Amino acid sequence: MATLEVVVSDLQDAQAAQKGGAQAVELALDLPADGLTPSLELVQQVRAALDITLRVILRPHDRGFVYSVADITRMTQQAADFAAAGVDGLVVGGQREDGRLDHELLAQIATAAPGVPLTLHRVIDRVPNATAALETALPHIQRLLTSGCTPNAWTGRSQIQAWVRRFGDRLHIAAGGGITQHNAVDLARETGTPEIHMGGGVRRSDRVDAELVHQLVASLRAI
Repeated sequence: MATLEVVVSDLQDAQAAQKGGAQAVELALDLPADGLTPSLELVQQVRAALDITLRVILRPHDRGFVYSVADITRMTQQAADFAAAGVDGLVVGGQREDGRLDHELLAQIATAAPGVPLTLHRVIDRVPNATAALETALPHIQRLLTSGCTPNAWTGRSQIQAWVRRFGDRLHIAAGGGITQHNAVDLARETGTPEIHMGGGVRRSDRVDAELVHQLVASLRAI
């Protein structure tokens, strides 16, 4: 069985995901920009309304993944605030100027929100020597969200499978990026990933559709 996490941008989306049976949501604003940090007020509203796992993205801008000192100061404060609000996880990642994974950022966020599991997001798909970078990141993270170093998870399924085999006993690996209703189940079967992460694939008219969520959850349960 694989579980489903749905990307949501507001309370209505989050409630629809829960109604459809999703096991988790990731809360992020500006989905066309691949997700930006939501407000503390919205995080608190969604937390109060949901019984399922709530993860929140920490991404202050959409100008890549290199962050200034001011950006990181803000991110660490938000991490602490979101932890206090009762989130179940934080989704974060960054790069250094040379493109390498910013391990120091992960350590700083972990320190700011002790006890809150960290997800390293799809920045891992952009960094050089991704497998080595992931190995070094393991002390700071509990979960990985990846499309297998390609633009979408179906294309990157061989890499996802390789990481599930190599890191699966130390890291919860979720597949995400361009997944559709048509390939989600096959992707879960082929890669062995325990979790599918979806945005547009469970939407109708730009809203999360509870029935689409329900259909996919039922299919994933059958694996």
